[in-house]
Amino acid sequence: MKPRMARHVQKIKAVSVIGPSRLQIVWQDAATDQVDLSDWIKTGGETLAPLLDRKMFAKAAVANHGAAVTWDEGEGDLSIDAHHLSLIGEQ
Repeated sequence: MKPRMARHVQKIKAVSVIGPSRLQIVWQDAATDQVDLSDWIKTGGETLAPLLDRKMFAKAAVANHGAAVTWDEGEGDLSIDAHHLSLIGEQ
C-alpha cells in the first residue's frame, strides 16, 4: 500500500468493499487507504442505518466525479465525501 504524503485531498479513482464496514479507496495519485466506516455509520443514526446491511454496503460506488463514495447513486443521504474519507483513512 502506497501511503499518501500530502494533506491535499485527492479525488477518488476507485472504491472496493473489503469488509462489512471497510472500504479500500484508490486515490487519483495511486495511493490507497483502507477505511473502517463503522464509527461513522454509528454516528449517522437512522440515516446511515441502511449501511449496516451487508448487501447495501456492498453497493459502494464512486460518485460526483471522484469527490465522494455513495451507496444510493447520490440520490439520498448515503454518501461520504473524499475529504472525510481521507481524514478517517489517516486515523
